[in-house]
Amino acid sequence: MRAIVADTNVLASGLVYPNSTPGKIVQAWQNNKIELIVSDYILDELERILPRLKKNTLTPEKIARLRKLFHFKATVINPDEICENELTDENDLPILALLIGSSADVLVTGDKALLRLADKYPIMTAADFWSRWGI
Repeated sequence: MRAIVADTNVLASGLVYPNSTPGKIVQAWQNNKIELIVSDYILDELERILPRLKKNTLTPEKIARLRKLFHFKATVINPDEICENELTDENDLPILALLIGSSADVLVTGDKALLRLADKYPIMTAADFWSRWGI
């Protein structure tokens, strides 16, 4: 089974747009086809971002239950801090740290700054991941 780190935007898109490629990734995780590795940093961001999305239909109560589901069904790791001089956004460091500090096969992201590091780390877009390993 593939183990992935999906960044916050992939998860948010997957939850709000279930028919999208990120949605297929979230469904694959829910159906035990892939292992999802997250951190409290990602879950905190998800709680902040979801209510602001235009198409979001999740109530605050459902979002809180969703966080509990992630803690129950996903692998939650809170990695040590890292330094990566090539990253332009310090908010990307905890995401990259999770990839490095976990057993994940790949980081799935749409973040351009993280994608620029794909020659150093296993990082790809949701579309690339799905076309290569989609279930």
